[in-house]
Amino acid sequence: MKRLKLNKRGFTLAETLITLAIIGVVAAITIPMIITKYQKQVTVEKLKKMYNNMNSIMQMAVNDNGDMSTWDFSEQGLLNANSNFYKTYFEPYIKTIKRNRYYINNSSYTTYINNIHGNNLIQGASWQILPDGSSLCVYKNPNLGEPWLFTDITGPKRPNRLGKDIFMMDLDIEHNKVRFNCESCNDSRIMSTSSGYYGCNKMNLSDYAGGNCGAKILKDGWKISDDYPW
Repeated sequence: MKRLKLNKRGFTLAETLITLAIIGVVAAITIPMIITKYQKQVTVEKLKKMYNNMNSIMQMAVNDNGDMSTWDFSEQGLLNANSNFYKTYFEPYIKTIKRNRYYINNSSYTTYINNIHGNNLIQGASWQILPDGSSLCVYKNPNLGEPWLFTDITGPKRPNRLGKDIFMMDLDIEHNKVRFNCESCNDSRIMSTSSGYYGCNKMNLSDYAGGNCGAKILKDGWKISDDYPW
C-alpha cells in the first residue's frame, strides 16, 4: 500500500514577518480605541457620581439654610474655603482631605482652569480636594446672580480642561439643586459655536468654550457620544 506523504513545511520567514506586521497594525489601531473607550467610561462614571454627590450636599444645605433664593450671594470672585459663602453653604456638608496622594499637606491647591482649547480662563483657582480624589472650585461671576461650581474629576492632575476633566455647574435657585451649565438648553445651544454660549464644541472660541460639556453628557444618557469633542 502506498503511504501518503505529509507536507511538514512550516511558515517561511517572509510569511512570519507579514503575519507579525498585520498583528502590529491591528494592535496599533485597536489598542488606542480600547484605551479611549475606557477613559470615556471612567470620565462619565466619575462625573455622574460628582453630580449626584453635589446635589445631595446642596439638599442638606437647603434643609439647614432655607431655599437658595434666600442665600447670600454678595461675595464675588473665587469663593475659597475662607469665604463666608463656602463656610456657610458647603463646609458643614462636604468632606475634604488633609493629605493625599499628590503630597499636598492641606485640603486645597491652586491651579488654572482652562477652556476646551487649553487656554487659561481663570487663574489662581482654589480647589477643595474631596476624599475620592476629585475637587471643587466655587466662583462668583460679578455679572451673574449665583456662583458657578467647577468640578475636576481627577483633582490636581492635568489637563485641567473643560470637557475633559473639569465640568461647569451652577445653582438652580428655582429648584434648589445643582445643574450642569446649560442643562435645560436644547442640543443646538449646548453644541453652539456662538461666543455667547459656552458650547461643547471645539469650533466655539469663547473664553468658556466647553462649559456645556457636562450637559452634553447628561443629555446623551450619561455617555460620551461620537459627536463629543473628546
